[in-house]
Amino acid sequence: MIVFPTVGFNSYIDVDYADEYFTTRIRGDAWFALDDDQKEIALISAYRKLCLLSLSVELNSYDFLASISQAQCEQALYEVKNDLDQSATNISKVDLDGVSIDWKSSQVKQYSEMAMALLSGYLTIRTVKRSR
Repeated sequence: MIVFPTVGFNSYIDVDYADEYFTTRIRGDAWFALDDDQKEIALISAYRKLCLLSLSVELNSYDFLASISQAQCEQALYEVKNDLDQSATNISKVDLDGVSIDWKSSQVKQYSEMAMALLSGYLTIRTVKRSR
């Protein structure tokens, strides 16, 4: 894992920062069930997901770095707790007598609500420019 501000970074934070963050977060137990390699993978995955957002910032802003660091922690934990790659539909009930299958929708949001709240002041809306 290469941590900001090192050139070519793939994470804003390191495992030590995340460990400290989760010691003060309620229901952060799932984080401590991971080994350090799994934690690095979760942080890098969260970093990649956050990079897909349209953010209006300067990386030298202290307020932004604090927000993005906490958001990366929240997104990493969210991804650990949720299978974001799961199928959009799952079987909810199988009736062998009548030979039927009931399906339920199980859309999982791609982003942690807490991560989005932390970054709300930095999110921009992408627009389409029209030329005539």
